[in-house]
Amino acid sequence: MNSAFWEKYKIIIIQSVTLFLFALLNYLLRSTLEIKSFLLGGVAWIIPSVYFSMARHRIRLKIDNGSMLRYFFSHEIIKWLLNLLVIISILLVFRISPPSFLGGYVITILVSLIVSLVEMKK
Repeated sequence: MNSAFWEKYKIIIIQSVTLFLFALLNYLLRSTLEIKSFLLGGVAWIIPSVYFSMARHRIRLKIDNGSMLRYFFSHEIIKWLLNLLVIISILLVFRISPPSFLGGYVITILVSLIVSLVEMKK
């Protein structure tokens, strides 16, 4: 795997793999509605994360700290609005199990936080 690609999308790849592993476990213990809801919960976080990851790597082109900070926070706000839009879209389009949806969403966020904390310590 290309090193630049791995660095750019490392958190998203780890989130996706973890989400699918938990979804598989969920499927073995429950129904297909549960696995679909779990996967959609994770996707609701991963889609905006892809946007933010791409924006974060563009931020390195900025030199001025003030403009870099504004750029970072404006893209963080866009990420959360996109997240809200994805969640609303999923709730309107799909029949889901709310506990499984929330479980996939929360686990994906936790994986994101853990990987970010590990990266900060390097």
